[in-house]
Amino acid sequence: MTPTGRWSLDLPPWVRASRLAVALAAIGSLAHVLPFPGLLAVALALVLWRLGQGKCLQGRQAYVELLPAGWRLHDNKPRGELNLIHVWRTSSWITLRFQDGSAQGRGGTAEATIWKASNSAESWRQLNLIIAARLVLPAASSTQGAQ
Repeated sequence: MTPTGRWSLDLPPWVRASRLAVALAAIGSLAHVLPFPGLLAVALALVLWRLGQGKCLQGRQAYVELLPAGWRLHDNKPRGELNLIHVWRTSSWITLRFQDGSAQGRGGTAEATIWKASNSAESWRQLNLIIAARLVLPAASSTQGAQ
């Protein structure tokens, strides 16, 4: 039986808040460098405009999916079947690198970071087991679209 699953690529709230804090700190530090206060106002307006669009504080609603046919990355770009070519594991996130595996594919690569805080404990455990099985049994996993 081929394992299947779906994992969210949403950023945890603490990462989104950290991004906002860094952006505001950068703007604050520009106040000492910029010759005109008007430029600081423009920079602050750009950050607030970006916040108004929800780009800084909302997730992407993207996800990675493992199907019997192989891996799929659902984000803002249309993609076909993907081959898993590399895995970076930490205790808080896992980054996967994929190569386009479709017949009409361009041979490009894509990376996806799956955050532990954005997925359930069960789905995080399932992802770790799938990756561990593919690392231990690379010959068996190559038929499933991963190395």
